[in-house]
Amino acid sequence: MLERCRHCPSQLAHPLRWRRLAYDAWEIELRCPDCRETWQERVPTEAVKRLDTVLKTARAELERHLEEIERIDLEERISGFVSALGTDAILPEDFGRPPVP
Repeated sequence: MLERCRHCPSQLAHPLRWRRLAYDAWEIELRCPDCRETWQERVPTEAVKRLDTVLKTARAELERHLEEIERIDLEERISGFVSALGTDAILPEDFGRPPVP
């Protein structure tokens, strides 16, 4: 499993560079974000495809988490705005004035 660090327990290793050496041989330089070690692996195409799938899955999961964080933040901002409206805490001056030409 290429995403596992060779130097620490991390499973977050990612490719820095990769190049095809032959029809079924790749050289990949990997880096661990936890211990910052780098190393090279020579692997078959199937291992590269598997790593690509792992990276795509991880990216999709990160995007889902980001969307959830953005949703929660927006809900909190809307709630604060609604509360301010309900207590007349928002004045026209809060929106600024248009620039003078």
